[in-house]
Amino acid sequence: EDCFDGLTVGVTQTSQGDLEFDPPTIDHIPESWAVGYDGQMWDSHSQQLSPVDWDPRSLQVGDVLGILVTSTEGELLIFRNGTAVCPGPRGIPVGPSGPPLFAVVD
Repeated sequence: EDCFDGLTVGVTQTSQGDLEFDPPTIDHIPESWAVGYDGQMWDSHSQQLSPVDWDPRSLQVGDVLGILVTSTEGELLIFRNGTAVCPGPRGIPVGPSGPPLFAVVD
């Protein structure tokens, strides 16, 4: 099956050892939040893909991509070459008493 999505990055509360199968995409991982695909974000809580104003297919060789989950809003932010390019899902559980977050890349 052809897939024309771009790079997808995000976080999950599910450790690799807890996965029961090799997920085809990040949105098949329980408790995950991601941005990318073909200009969309995934929110595990709403179980929906939503459009965003950033398409990872615009990345160039040598670009540096970063992600941050804010401690106040639990918002996933995407950075390209040090500049914020896209807000992602909000409400990601964070904090010292919350479960750990693991990076995911597809």
